[in-house]
Amino acid sequence: MKTQFHTWVVASMLLLSGACSTEDAKVPDTDVPVDVAADTALDSSRADVVQDVVLQDLLSDVPPDLPQDLHLDLGADVIPVDVLDAVDVVTIPQQELDALKLLFPLADRFEEKDLEGEPYYEAFQLQSSLGVAFVGRSYGFDGEVVGMTAVTPQGVTVAVEIVSQWESWWFSVQYDEVFWNQFKNVDTSQIDVDAQSLKKGDPGDPVDAVSGATFSSQAVISGFWQAMAQYMKYLAAQ
Repeated sequence: MKTQFHTWVVASMLLLSGACSTEDAKVPDTDVPVDVAADTALDSSRADVVQDVVLQDLLSDVPPDLPQDLHLDLGADVIPVDVLDAVDVVTIPQQELDALKLLFPLADRFEEKDLEGEPYYEAFQLQSSLGVAFVGRSYGFDGEVVGMTAVTPQGVTVAVEIVSQWESWWFSVQYDEVFWNQFKNVDTSQIDVDAQSLKKGDPGDPVDAVSGATFSSQAVISGFWQAMAQYMKYLAAQ
């Protein structure tokens, strides 16, 4: 299975990179062996045909029933193909993928999963889970602010990373470390999602917005609590 997968990945990457073309290609006579390396006079069009035949042969070994819940990030610096039996090309949107890499810098792959019709993501290093991440979205002053909150297997938040935003006063939020630190190392067993409090009990411990950028920072906070609500549903389903 691994050998088949390796050849499939090589062929797929060649096809994706546009290294070969099957347009108007004609398969050469299979009874006549073609040695591309030895035949230095081989013209470019004939070389393309030979490459197409090689790729077709590689792709013929692809396992017919690849699981659909595993993904390969072809844009990653390291592709851990040796630890997977078979994968599907990653379908995680690039902005979400960028946020995931910031939240889980040690991860070598991510899986997109479904929870009651909403996507969430799980990060892995080899076969070990590094945690899960949930997306929350809310409108700020100029438009929608989309954030992603990550939680470790121990139930402690990693941080919030922004997937997208269009806020004109975003710099006031972006560089406020006190604001962002509120979302880090939060013990999720102690929070009250309904009351939107970081600590259970009255009066609780709400997340503070940024002075001068209330709408923008409040959108981040709302997205965080959406993510936490999704995480609680995730825990209940385990």
